[in-house]
Amino acid sequence: MPASRRPRTFAARLDSRTVSTPIARHLLRAYLTALPTGDRYTDTAELLLCELFANAAQHSDAPDDRLIEVRFALIGDRLRLEVHDAGTGHPSLHLATPDQEHGRGLLLVDALAERWGHCPRTGAAASASSSGPSSPPPPPSSPPESHVPMRQPCLTTLARHALNRGASPAQAYALLARRTQQPLPSARAVCLALSIPLTEATRRLNDCYHALLADPRPGSEADTGELLEALGVFDVPVTLTPTERAVVDLFLIAVDAMGGIRPGHQHGLDRWFTTGNLTAAYLSLAAAHPLPRTGDPTTYWTTLVTAGELLTTAPTPDTRLKLALIRCRSQATTL
Repeated sequence: MPASRRPRTFAARLDSRTVSTPIARHLLRAYLTALPTGDRYTDTAELLLCELFANAAQHSDAPDDRLIEVRFALIGDRLRLEVHDAGTGHPSLHLATPDQEHGRGLLLVDALAERWGHCPRTGAAASASSSGPSSPPPPPSSPPESHVPMRQPCLTTLARHALNRGASPAQAYALLARRTQQPLPSARAVCLALSIPLTEATRRLNDCYHALLADPRPGSEADTGELLEALGVFDVPVTLTPTERAVVDLFLIAVDAMGGIRPGHQHGLDRWFTTGNLTAAYLSLAAAHPLPRTGDPTTYWTTLVTAGELLTTAPTPDTRLKLALIRCRSQATTL
């Protein structure tokens, strides 16, 4: 008889404290790294485990000297996570208000896990399972709750919580879009969670909607999130000081004096202006050249000299700025 396929399992017991949460995440990462296909589960699984463990550590009524047990099992293509504590209560799902600091963890679990639940035993046991980003969910008899369209405030709450747990904007988008099947609202939720104004978020998403969000391929959520981040959709605008605004104005004059600029370079400049990374903008312009026929070298280099002098008045200017300023002065004096 062929041997039955046994689940690959791991179990460990940790102190019932929130500071043990990173240890649990490290154990899960090591467990997944040892599996041939473990990396497909990593992002979602780590976030789910953190929420389950933190919930047990913070809300269990078990004595302080009791431990929390974590169990991981890969059964077929499903990863099962279990967190066992010695308390008598059970986790309950409720929607936190925007001004509440806590109360969103199980909401995130509900949205991201393929299924989750609580099993009363000697202690309390909460578990969640995930199929991984590239594995299609099994055909259910009725639509799962996580695929029911979610309202924007709820999605934004989930995105904010994912970001607070250390997820990148691209990862937060992938987590939401994968489980809700709502690409545009998921991307908008990440923007709003990053405090990007709604009008600006709408403009950015309109620019890339047809290319990335209108008809996404199944399993492409992670790639789409990376592309959205690379395009600057999740860039957080900063308020520039008067000096920084003056520098940006000088940069715009220099760009006009170039006589033409590559789309990729212009896109990079736009992102740096938005995020306030003026050092990167200056270094890129200092390394460029005006076009021979259409450019204005005199205006270009003298403008960059003025911009560089303003940037180097900062208390601790980047050493690369000083070197780039020297180059721009050299170019200006040889005209």
